[in-house]
Amino acid sequence: MSGPGFSGGGFEIIDHLLGLLKTYLNQRNLHIDALRGYCLLAMTIDHLKVPGLWKFTSGTFGVFDAAAGFIFISGLVAGGYYLKVAERSGEAATTSRALGRSGVIYLTHFAVAALILGLIMLHQAHTAGGGRSAGIGVSIPGLSPGETFFATLTLIKEPPLLEVLPLYVFLMMLVPILVKSWTRRWITLALCISAGIWLLSQPGVLLLPFLPNWMKGGDFNIFSWQFLFVCAFVLGCLHWTQNFPLWFRSRATWIFLLVPFAVFLALRHSEFFPPLSNKGTGLLFGNWWDSKATLGPLCIVDFAIFAFLVVQVFENFGGWLEKTAIHRYLRFIGQHSLQVYVWSLLIVCSLPFVYKASGIAGSRNGRCAFGMIGVLSLYIPAWLHKIYRNRKAIPVARPGSSEQMLAVQSAENVELPSG
Repeated sequence: MSGPGFSGGGFEIIDHLLGLLKTYLNQRNLHIDALRGYCLLAMTIDHLKVPGLWKFTSGTFGVFDAAAGFIFISGLVAGGYYLKVAERSGEAATTSRALGRSGVIYLTHFAVAALILGLIMLHQAHTAGGGRSAGIGVSIPGLSPGETFFATLTLIKEPPLLEVLPLYVFLMMLVPILVKSWTRRWITLALCISAGIWLLSQPGVLLLPFLPNWMKGGDFNIFSWQFLFVCAFVLGCLHWTQNFPLWFRSRATWIFLLVPFAVFLALRHSEFFPPLSNKGTGLLFGNWWDSKATLGPLCIVDFAIFAFLVVQVFENFGGWLEKTAIHRYLRFIGQHSLQVYVWSLLIVCSLPFVYKASGIAGSRNGRCAFGMIGVLSLYIPAWLHKIYRNRKAIPVARPGSSEQMLAVQSAENVELPSG
């Protein structure tokens, strides 16, 4: 199956931006697993507000955060995987698998919401407190836990920590449309439509008050974040057909892009730079140009620069990085991302109860210790899921064959979490 032409113009950069990933994506890419693991780790630390760490995990490398990386990786891998499914089994199989995955994510969202909100109701039944219940950020102001659960179940309105999975339900429903657009050479049109929707979602451009909360606001505006997923999906489809342009490996390109990357990094962590310290991290954050909720223009530009530099780092130092302990840990949890993400949600929502019960809510050292325990516990769901997967028979496929690779990737590579 041949892809549509993307020669010339601005699309040349999009064609080649992550071209060095083509060798990795034909097999399981340990670096992608490690990046996904890092995103999970950063999101967990950020949600737990681990003292001394969380300020560095919220926008560590610029005016974007780990959630952008996770969604981009999901789109990148989904593009390569589902196009291969379409080539081998047809578009009907692609639609079936993608919608089935969307259903699994929704059921996971339902189970997590039911468990967390059930615990809140149980806690409120045994205490005089109400409202947010021990400070857990999974309640909707003005709604009881029961009303919150109904709103969450119907995707009408989502509590802050439960916004990501509904986003992924929607993104996976886009996959059959994107695959069909690719095979019919409509992908340029699809990209333009996606970019137009992103533009209309920016603050002050288009306001539709009748839309559900999770579609018009919150930390993850679906109309905005779909653009990142669609771009990544197209790159995933393109990766194995592109040649490497000379500028991609050029040292001059490295140096040229390092300058804006350093500027974004300095602005993000401006409190550590005396000339900017009086303005702090609010120097950029809070402006719609770099808004996380609507994925502002500066977020996209900064992330594209960072993605290019990361690929170059893996190209030059990937062999050494794979041997390090931190790479092994990150890629292990990254290979079981949906399970690890759900576990992280439960940890984030349960620790406030632990703080209150143990009386350490005001202790920085105590919160840091329990937070680090929570972070290290991310290994547990990955380990349990690995045991489960090893015991589960893989359907009729010769070990090492392309069919088995696809079966494994279906269960692993298009994993979710996010945050």
